[in-house]
Amino acid sequence: MIKRKIKITEDGSTTIELIEFNEHFHSIHGAIQESEHIYIQNGLRQVAKLQSSVKIFEMGFGSGLNAFLSLLFSIKNNINIDYLGIEAFPLEMELAKKLNYPEKLELFGTEYEYFNLLHSCSWNKMMDINANFSFEKQKIKLEDKILPIDYFDLVYFDAFNPELQP
Repeated sequence: MIKRKIKITEDGSTTIELIEFNEHFHSIHGAIQESEHIYIQNGLRQVAKLQSSVKIFEMGFGSGLNAFLSLLFSIKNNINIDYLGIEAFPLEMELAKKLNYPEKLELFGTEYEYFNLLHSCSWNKMMDINANFSFEKQKIKLEDKILPIDYFDLVYFDAFNPELQP
């Protein structure tokens, strides 16, 4: 079993540390800051300028932060998103509940609950989180997944250390 723990990053948001590998899911300088910059501002926002519907594939659902920020973007900008995230080694729910992204983003009510819903919904089943965001997470390794050709508009891929994930 992979030993993981919560770690606070420099922006006060949390990430997951893989203890025996000294590897983190997000930048230790700021998990939210990193995901906002890389995936939302320089990925999703750019594609959404060109189209009103976006299909996203995420290699490694991980902490759920990228999916959560994409969901919030879809609500704020009235963009339809179909989101597929795959994960070979899902987080335990008790660990996911300790991630502080909704609090750090100062969210309450429904938007706060969306983060928990992304983690608690069933694996391998498409779900409409709201009118703008369809979501599916699949428990599968990338090498075992057959992806449709020319289907996704945007790919989220946060490459870990190549020695850990060749």
